[in-house]
Amino acid sequence: MSVVCRDTKRTWRRKPAERRTQNHSTSPGSFALVERKLPCRRFVEFPQVDGKTIERIHFYTASDYHSITIDFQDQTSLNLEIEPGFTINAELPQIRKGDTHTLAEWPSIHGQK
Repeated sequence: MSVVCRDTKRTWRRKPAERRTQNHSTSPGSFALVERKLPCRRFVEFPQVDGKTIERIHFYTASDYHSITIDFQDQTSLNLEIEPGFTINAELPQIRKGDTHTLAEWPSIHGQK
């Protein structure tokens, strides 16, 4: 299998994703993460929020704290804390029969220093 990874372009032959569950329970109420690893990338799933309806998404950045909070209609939230030194590039793609078309792009968001 040949794999080439670059900053913006990734090409590889598909192979089945390795799925594993990790339990990093450090406090009461912690849940296991479901991870899928592919060449040059990793997906982390939060199965406890599958099927929930999103009400709104917030991005917050300050000099010492960054987060993305996803609020659900059932009054629960998923909070993703982000370490300093990041850039978020946001786009709204539409995928039809394997073709991807970008409907909208937003300016890059850089973490506050």
